[in-house]
Amino acid sequence: IVERIHAMRWDADPDNIFPGFRLEVPNLCTALRRCAASGDTAGFGALLGPIAIWWVHYLPPDEPGLWWDHLDDELPLEWRANIESGTAFYWSHRGQHQRALEHAERAKALHDEDGDLVCRAMAEQAIGNAHLALGDPVAARVAYQEALASALSSGHPYPELITRVSLARLDPDDPAADRHLADGLAIARTGFGSAEALISSELGVRATRAGRHGDARRLLDQAIDKARTHGYAEVLGTALCGRGELAVVEADGAARDLFQEALHVARRMSHDGLIERARAGLDAAPESPAPAVASGDEDPLSERELAVARLLRGDLTQREIADELY
Repeated sequence: IVERIHAMRWDADPDNIFPGFRLEVPNLCTALRRCAASGDTAGFGALLGPIAIWWVHYLPPDEPGLWWDHLDDELPLEWRANIESGTAFYWSHRGQHQRALEHAERAKALHDEDGDLVCRAMAEQAIGNAHLALGDPVAARVAYQEALASALSSGHPYPELITRVSLARLDPDDPAADRHLADGLAIARTGFGSAEALISSELGVRATRAGRHGDARRLLDQAIDKARTHGYAEVLGTALCGRGELAVVEADGAARDLFQEALHVARRMSHDGLIERARAGLDAAPESPAPAVASGDEDPLSERELAVARLLRGDLTQREIADELY
């Protein structure tokens, strides 16, 4: 599994890797512990280097020290760089942004040595994320622009796609934001379904902000479906929060269930930012009303009629309503 991850880590949605990887996480943890206990630095690096970044996105290790306690100059350069990047994302998820920045900068320096432009772009992406979280959008923009330059020089679409989403998030009112998302979506549709979920989620949040609730609902539901399909936990939690925020605006009783699921996903990832967003959503969501008792004089709507009414309440076209109903 590790060899396949290493060989195919930048392929478009390598579905033949992720299912096996998820099933084998306990065995990989056991193998890493044995390498650590026996002082097998080479075996530890060979196991961990290729999967550090992906691991932190899906399921953090049980022991935080499992990674950085074993950073050793004897490890090959590429493995050290990957572990530094993975550690940066790990601390970012836990809200330790200064620590994330330090590890991301070390990863970038190592990738400057090994010449891996794809991984360098991802390290620069992590640097931008940390600067933004630390309240320095100017430094974040510089890092994202460097990441985009590295991605374009590498010729690989994935880091370009991710960086364009980050630039769009940096300043949603910038006219260039729409272009970045459109370019990113065009790349995602070449085979990066998990990244398509990320962009659909971002577009859905923007549609909610603009009052285009029908578009927002369609895009966020699409993001949720794709994130579930591809096992992209961070985007699933983000899309669920976005959908819950739309439900609050529309006074939809489903808001609490959406935020509860988002909170479950965020806790599973130990993602502090998502946990905070889901909890804030739960605080804003109205309590589910008790079911009304119909009197003999009332003519209550059927479930089908209620479904039609909910669709009419949005801003869908007749064709979009038909697509939803049939």
